[in-house]
Amino acid sequence: MFSALLERASDNAKLRRPFMLLWRRAWRLQRATLATAGLVVRDDQGRILVISDRNSLRLPFLELHGWGPITTQVEEWLAGLGETRSVALVAVDGAPGPLGVTFVYGAKYEGGTLPSTYAWLDMNVALCCLNEDDRRLLRLGLVPQNHAAAKFNQWREKRKESWASKSPT
Repeated sequence: MFSALLERASDNAKLRRPFMLLWRRAWRLQRATLATAGLVVRDDQGRILVISDRNSLRLPFLELHGWGPITTQVEEWLAGLGETRSVALVAVDGAPGPLGVTFVYGAKYEGGTLPSTYAWLDMNVALCCLNEDDRRLLRLGLVPQNHAAAKFNQWREKRKESWASKSPT
């Protein structure tokens, strides 16, 4: 039955375009539901932000949708928590498939009031208390300053500053 519908849609020009648009939307929706962003947020004392559920601790994560840029979605989510700086993509974990892809972002927390479900944990305590998946994401999110992503972000900031100083105002 489905193959007959495909043949009919491919033969008829009036059915072909709406069918293709519907097909593309279905694929976009499927891709959009298979990505999350894991967030490793640190404060000035080196503590890690975690979410405390009933009986467990976990890293904050965000279900992503495919209609907006990932970094924009992460920055908007972090803006709701308080002031953050230096939000950067640190690692990509996983592959497209049933489990999906996790984009690991690192951020530095400046201040603000957090909801009651969030808590700050020392690094050593966080490594002991988190489950295996969150522990792996935490290790990915704690990159040294000489990591390529950190160097690229530093280069980008210097470039912005140099362009701002050269622009006539």
